[in-house]
Formats: sequence, C-alpha cells, structure tokens
Amino acid sequence: MFGLIRPNDFPLSLQPLPILKRDEFRYSLTFSLRWDTIKPNDLEEETPMKLEFIEVGQIVNTHGVRGELKLNPWDVEPEVLRRCKTFYIDGQALRPASARIHKNCLLFTLPGVGDLDSALAYKGKVVSIRRSDVRLPDGEYFTAELLGLTVLDAETKEELGKISDVIPYPGHDVYVVQGEKEFMVPAVPAFIGEIDMDRGTMEIHVWEGLI
Repeated sequence: MFGLIRPNDFPLSLQPLPILKRDEFRYSLTFSLRWDTIKPNDLEEETPMKLEFIEVGQIVNTHGVRGELKLNPWDVEPEVLRRCKTFYIDGQALRPASARIHKNCLLFTLPGVGDLDSALAYKGKVVSIRRSDVRLPDGEYFTAELLGLTVLDAETKEELGKISDVIPYPGHDVYVVQGEKEFMVPAVPAFIGEIDMDRGTMEIHVWEGLI
C-alpha cells in the first residue's frame, strides 16, 4: 500500500464551485498531477504493525477453595506464563500473587481473590500478555504473530501469498499459505528461511511439488 501523496508535491489550485446548499458554497481542491515528478521516496510502503498484546489462554476453572485459577495455555508452554509478571484480563493489568504448573496448566492467584466465589467470576476469561514481557527462544513465535505474514520465495523473492493458518502436529507445525492457490509448508528449517517481523515477511524454500 502506498503512503499519502502530499499536496506540496503538486501544483495546487483552489476553485469555488457554485453549488448552493443552505446558503453556503462548496469548494474543491484540484490537483494537477504529473506522475513523472513523483520521486520513489514519495511512495512509501505500509510497515506491518507488531502485536502489542498476545492472547495466551483461557481460565477454564477454579482450583480448590482458596481462589486459585486454572489457566489452559494456548500456543505457549505454561513455564513461559509462570514467569510472566503481569496478565491482562478484560483490558485490566493484574499481577499474579502466585503461579505454579499443574498438568500442563497454570494455576495462579490474584490479589483480592481468596475464595471460591470470587474466583468463579474469572471463569471463562481470556488472558493476554504484553508481547515485550516475554522472550521466546530464537526462531520461535506466537501463532498470532505469524498469521498474515507475507510469504516470499527465498530464491526469487516472489510473493507467494500470506499465512492464513497454523496447524499444530506432534512433530512440527504446518503453515497454511493462501495465494493464487492454497498450499501448506512444514515448519522445519528445510523449508523455512528468514522471518522478518519488522517487514512482516517469511521466506520459504520452494521444493518441487510444494505449490
């Protein structure tokens, strides 16, 4: 997508159009556009926005009678969430008073939530974290960050489509790419090249029969 064309880049004339409406005149701006005067820097590509917050799971139940909450993680190991200092629930920043892992879930408590009745009010709530609060191993990303990335041929730099889905499998994930036609790419080094979150791109190695 191109950036806005600035009025100062072109000759500008202000012409009154005598269209009477409620005793007022409308004015229109008429630009004399000369495309041969547009410089490359005047046409700026839109930079993809990084996600500030990531949804990481849902509170599926309470645990015990002392206000502990059971969080079922989405697309993230519970140990990563255990180290988080702040959760965001309904847009409110909340600092867990305690957190521990139990059967692939995270059990945590919140200040002021010390009994079963008050804990039940959080059942079903979605928990988010601030992306900058979490450091993942190199080459690992949240699914929400991958969706919408532009997929490029690593050799030719040709645009092939955008990631529309990430399907988890026991061995590795599979990326679904939607372009002129839909195809799938295994999320393994043999297929996946450079991922540039600043540019919003993922390069892949196109093997024969992949597309």
